[in-house]
Amino acid sequence: LYTPLIENEYVTRLKILASLENALHRDTSEFSMVYQPKLHTKSGKIFKAEALLRWNNPTIGFISPEVFIPIAEQSGLIQLITYFVVNSVIQQLETWQAQALNPQLSINLSVHDIENNKLLPFIVTKLKTHNIASEQISFEITESDLMSDPKKAALQLCEFREAGFDLSIDDFGTGYSSLSYLKNMPVNELKIDK
Repeated sequence: LYTPLIENEYVTRLKILASLENALHRDTSEFSMVYQPKLHTKSGKIFKAEALLRWNNPTIGFISPEVFIPIAEQSGLIQLITYFVVNSVIQQLETWQAQALNPQLSINLSVHDIENNKLLPFIVTKLKTHNIASEQISFEITESDLMSDPKKAALQLCEFREAGFDLSIDDFGTGYSSLSYLKNMPVNELKIDK
């Protein structure tokens, strides 16, 4: 049944979509990257970090990735976000490399990203341009994205592995949680969901 709340949610989503499209095409300064460190418990050292995108819109304010990423995926804007994140991560790695810091940074990919045939060549070219090794980047794909077509996903992920990237399954345990399909996935790591 119709309620005013439904319309309010729809209007809010439209506002977010319009603001997101504007920000991606005109003013990416609304976006910033933060890096969540991964601690190696035995050595006590930070050796990896996960790249996380943050969006602070001047009109709406802070918008959670849990809100804007699904909107971006549904509207076809996710690839623009991915290109922005890849560029930002590679620039950050170049800056850190000049300071003798060499952590591996992980980037989240959606199923739309791994289906994008232009993404991997773009990444490889960017890495060569900035003199960054492929081992310094890993990619995370959520389990639910992989399960829509596991065979196709495995083939596409093999291309990333062959290019020298580490891969991990994010939010493992939220989808089928079957260990049997993992033997066909070219992944290095499982991230267990909370």
